[in-house]
Amino acid sequence: MPKRFPWIVSAIVLLVGAMVLPGALYAQFGQSTGAIIGKVVDEQGGVLPGVSVIVKGPGAPVTVYTDARGEFRVTNIDAGVYTLTVSLQGFSTVNRENVVVQIGRNTELSIPMKLSAVAATVTVTGEAPILETKRVGTGAQVSQQELSSIPTARDPWVVLQSVPGVQVDRVNVAGSESGQQSVFISHGSSATSGTFAVDGVNFTDMSALGASAGYYDFDSFQEMQVITGGSDAAIQGSGAHLNMVTKRGTNEVHGSARLYETDHHFQSSNLPENASASGIAAGNHIDSITDTGAELGGPVVKDTLWLWGSYGRGQINLRVPPTGLLDRTTLEDFNAKLNWQIIPSNAFDVWYLRSDKLKFGRSAGPTRPQPTSWDQTTPQNTWKFEDSQIVGSNLFLSAQYNGANGNFTLTPEGGIATQAFFDADGVWHNSYEYFQGPRPSRQVKADVSYFFNAGSVGNETS
Repeated sequence: MPKRFPWIVSAIVLLVGAMVLPGALYAQFGQSTGAIIGKVVDEQGGVLPGVSVIVKGPGAPVTVYTDARGEFRVTNIDAGVYTLTVSLQGFSTVNRENVVVQIGRNTELSIPMKLSAVAATVTVTGEAPILETKRVGTGAQVSQQELSSIPTARDPWVVLQSVPGVQVDRVNVAGSESGQQSVFISHGSSATSGTFAVDGVNFTDMSALGASAGYYDFDSFQEMQVITGGSDAAIQGSGAHLNMVTKRGTNEVHGSARLYETDHHFQSSNLPENASASGIAAGNHIDSITDTGAELGGPVVKDTLWLWGSYGRGQINLRVPPTGLLDRTTLEDFNAKLNWQIIPSNAFDVWYLRSDKLKFGRSAGPTRPQPTSWDQTTPQNTWKFEDSQIVGSNLFLSAQYNGANGNFTLTPEGGIATQAFFDADGVWHNSYEYFQGPRPSRQVKADVSYFFNAGSVGNETS
């Protein structure tokens, strides 16, 4: 197979998809990968062209070479920790460890090499700086370690609450507001300006702008990025953008399992006894919350094919004031990801997410007795195919095709064949209205990045 074949196929698939899908939804995308951009110099600061740079991390090793300016670039790589091996005949080999790559960010390096008459290796173990000198933006990066170590209510909206410049409409204490999306704004934007992306797929609900099209297994994420300003031009929207990337299989088998339980006995009330008479009402009261799940990933063929999957289930049972009626929510997620290094210069991945929200007793209250409350289902199947090709040291291509089949339904607990009526006190009885809203979408994306030099200035065109 010629080495140029995979990216030619990617281009053909992309063009055919654009022609046969005139009704496809073209919307904002999040960056699901990062990049390493570096420069190699000698002891006097002179640039070194032709240096071999081998990058090892979660996937297969990638080899690139420095150009006439001594610069190298490795784009479209997954978030994680990498090791660089830099070598050139006549110089000591340099191992640069603990190079952190974050989603949507460029990690910039300057690597000095020393002349050596004999074979020698220098290992640099300090962490690489993650500050970008050519891009200005506001927001926050939340690593997998922070996601797993910082005690929160375990949903993405709580992460938004911790980011400077973002305001959220509720405080989620111990999961008392989980299972229901928060409204958020950033820097004066409207509540409909927020956007979501998962693994580079637009996850914004097109029928409810500012909301997510699905719910998430919190332990499936490798990293989260919140952008509040200076975002990529591909992201349409003036509000906060929540960009999330799920884990993947690596050359090492890894996995985890969890069981979290919150019982109503752990909860107290700080309202005085006469609060109800004064018109002061408490918030949602936890009846019980259970969060279970597991994830596992590893190599199918080392350095070539990797597989990862996860399953998560959250059961959130609340008592809704002032009636104390039971509001039950079930969140279920199944994730799967296949990464394939077809040839050293070409990578292909497939991602699938099945998410669902089952909510029983929605909108129950004084004017909506239990039979007139809704049982909600929100099943959504989301999938993605993506291919990335390194054409040369200055040209990088990627193409993606993804889609989602969502269906939002509200069914009254009293049934749809029961006669509903509205009494003189403004209370509904027996049943209520039924609603169904299918939400299919298809998206196509292509990226071309070309790096070139104009005199002493390096440029990037995308």
